[in-house]
Amino acid sequence: MPLRLRDSVLVFNQENRLQFICTMELRVIEFNVLPYVVELIPLLDGTNSIEAIELALDGTPGFTRQSLKDVLTVMRDQRLLDRHPQIEHPGTYRFERQARLFHEFASTFSLDASPSQLQELLEASKVVVVGTGGTGTWLLQSLLAAGVGSFEIFDPDYVELTNLNRQVLYRPEDVGRSKVVAASDRLRAINESVNIKCHPVKIDSPVALNAALRDASVPIKGRTRSGGSLAAVSGLVANLTAWEALRLLLSLPLALSNQVRELDLFTLEWRIRKIAPRPGCQACENVP
Repeated sequence: MPLRLRDSVLVFNQENRLQFICTMELRVIEFNVLPYVVELIPLLDGTNSIEAIELALDGTPGFTRQSLKDVLTVMRDQRLLDRHPQIEHPGTYRFERQARLFHEFASTFSLDASPSQLQELLEASKVVVVGTGGTGTWLLQSLLAAGVGSFEIFDPDYVELTNLNRQVLYRPEDVGRSKVVAASDRLRAINESVNIKCHPVKIDSPVALNAALRDASVPIKGRTRSGGSLAAVSGLVANLTAWEALRLLLSLPLALSNQVRELDLFTLEWRIRKIAPRPGCQACENVP
C-alpha cells in the first residue's frame, strides 16, 4: 500500500536531525539521518508507491534501496506510519472524522482491525444503561453519536421540569413523559437506524440486574446521587465514562479498570484509589 506518515506525527528538522513528535501518545523520537531521509518525509503522503519513492530519491546523498528499506522498517516499528490504507469517504459519510481517529488508534496500538472494522464493532455492540438521568442521557447521546448500534435502557421515572437543566435528551414538551420513552424518541431522531429497547422499570435486585445485563456488550450505571448538579458536571462525568466504554468495545487499553478516580471540580486535580479484584471473582479474571 502507499506509504503515509500518520496525521498525528509532526516532524521537525535541524541539520539532519529529525524530531518526530507523536501527539497521540505524547511521545518524542529523534534520529540523526542522512540527507535523503529529510527528502523522504514529504513523500510519505499516501500517494507514492515504494517504487515512486525510490525513483524520487535516486541520486540523493546517502540513498540506497537497502538503506531506504531499513529506514522504513524503523519507522514502522516506531509506529510513525499508518498501519492501514486511508479510505476516501464521500462527504456524506457520517463517521468520516471518526474514521480518521480510528486510523490513529490502529497505528498507535498496532491493531489488526482496520478503521472500518472498528466502526463495525460499534455498530454490532449493545450497551445497557441503567438510569437515564443527568449522567445516563449524556452517555446515551455520546455512544449513539459514536455509532453504537443497540441500546437497552432502564428507568422507572418520568421527566420533571427540574431535569431540564442537565438531562440533555429531554425538552420542555417531554415533562410528564416516561424518561425511557422520551429518551428513545430523541435518540431515534438523531439516528433512525438505532435499535433501542425501553424498560420503564426499576432494577432493584441482583436477579433483575443479571437479567438486564444478560447479553450486553457493556453495562453502564447512568444514575448518580448528589445534592445537586449542572449540565457541565453531568456531561463531564458521562463523557469520561462513555470514552472508557468505547475503549472497552474497541479493545483499546483501559484507563479506569481496578481503580476509582475522583476529580476535584475546583482544582481539576485527580485522586486515584487502586482497588484489588475480589478473590475468586470470575468477572474480574479478564479485566486488564
